[in-house]
Parts: sequence; C-alpha cells; structure tokens
Amino acid sequence: MTGICGLAVRTGGAAEGLPAMLEALADYGAAAGRRQADAMALGAVAPEDATPLVDSRGLAIAADARLDDPAQLREALGLKPRDGEIADAALILRAYLRWGRACVERLYGDFAFV
Repeated sequence: MTGICGLAVRTGGAAEGLPAMLEALADYGAAAGRRQADAMALGAVAPEDATPLVDSRGLAIAADARLDDPAQLREALGLKPRDGEIADAALILRAYLRWGRACVERLYGDFAFV
C-alpha cells in the first residue's frame, strides 16, 4: 500500500507542510518521493518506489493505483502500442489531461490519487 499526500495553498509555502504530512504517513514506509513548487506539494510513502510524477507542463500526480484494464484506457487515449509499459499513475495523469475530472468515470480498478 502506498500513502499519498498533497497540499495546495493560495499564498505559497506549501512545501513547509510536506515534512509533517510525510511523517504522519510513516507507518506505510519510508518516504519514496516528493515534488514541490511554491503553492503545491505532493508526497508518497511506500515499501516500493512511489515518486510523484510531473509532466512536461508541470501537472503532478501522486497515486496508489491498480488499473484493471490499462490497455482499454491506452486505446481510449490514443496511445501507440509502444506506450504499453506506462505506469498506472502516468495513465491516470494522461487521462486527467484529456478528460479533466471526468477521467474517473473511465478508470476501472482500485485507485486514489492527488
């Protein structure tokens, strides 16, 4: 199981709250990763690597996800077969970029993300 956390503040300084959030999730494992900007901070703790992802536009995701039919989602996103090894969190990020909040209606499996 992965523990994920996120904090967004309007006035900046979100990174200041990240250590406390990661400490609260310490029972899940060691801190696996963190991403932060002025007004946003994401973190993940897990037994395995769960580093939050950031795309080329700066949109970030931290996820605990197991998608049941990633091939169907890749097809709906128009991804080529060579893109078949994309992690579930990266697929969710691409789905969010394409469909916004409505992306959750197209995800099948067990997942939580920020």
